[in-house]
Amino acid sequence: MQKEDLAPHVKEISQVLNGSIDDDQITKELKTFLEVYRVSLETAKRSIIRKYGGNPALLSGGQRKRIGELTGNEQRVDLLVKVISVNKKEIEIDGTYKPILYGIFADESGTASFTAWDADRFDFNKGDALLVRNAYTKEWNGQLQINLGNKAIVERQDADSINFSEIELPKFTETKQVKIAELQEGMNNVTVTGRILSVEKRIVETSDGSKTVYSGVIADATGKTQFSAWHNFELKQNDVITVKGAYVRGWRGIPQLNFGERAEVSKFSGTFPSLIDLSQSVLRTIVDLEKIGGGIDVRVKGVVVDVRDG
Repeated sequence: MQKEDLAPHVKEISQVLNGSIDDDQITKELKTFLEVYRVSLETAKRSIIRKYGGNPALLSGGQRKRIGELTGNEQRVDLLVKVISVNKKEIEIDGTYKPILYGIFADESGTASFTAWDADRFDFNKGDALLVRNAYTKEWNGQLQINLGNKAIVERQDADSINFSEIELPKFTETKQVKIAELQEGMNNVTVTGRILSVEKRIVETSDGSKTVYSGVIADATGKTQFSAWHNFELKQNDVITVKGAYVRGWRGIPQLNFGERAEVSKFSGTFPSLIDLSQSVLRTIVDLEKIGGGIDVRVKGVVVDVRDG
């Protein structure tokens, strides 16, 4: 095997050994086992790990599945997927900010959202074909989530050798109608009706280059949220719109509404609170805010039980 063919296996061995052995040394030993001793690749990997005091059981040996077969409680699973979308953001953990990747994977059986919990460990882009090894899955807000943790390994595949031609995001046909106060990070395919309190055009840098985004604040009688429209829907202040096929992402835990060109945006013609009324702050309970992750321009009524410096 060529050095580039061995690279993902060297990375896996190094990961099991916590980086204690140089990659060049691992490559050399792998070649010896494969070319001199003529053992299988798996036997070679296990032998090297044992030699340096590691646990071969930590080698990824996940069960290969398709997205449509996932149940949401797998611990070690391998997937052959196409990257439909990938984004980077920072989350706060124990007072420090950590970069993660999130987006959508797809195969011939369906799509699912994913989170890679260490953005610095993974390097892939929209449209890439990947073999994802040793992922785990969970359900969050009733939706399947593929997770790439510290044991996951991602190997790029030749896109031309895999039939991904029919894979695309599903059309937004069945959506869930929600109020703005009910929005939570991770929600997908939701329908929201609200009045636009403000909107501005911005140019942002993404992994695909510069993009135009229309961002602002939208509100209904239950509250306000920031939004980002990744397509020019000709939105104007004071418009009352219905958005079908939106999704919710969080910024420092606060849910934000997002929708792109696949979403359906239409003017709402029914009775709706005025811009002046909706510009007022809304009284929320601490329990509600904790449940959804936070909010903007809210009023909270309660009893102060403790005050700390800082």
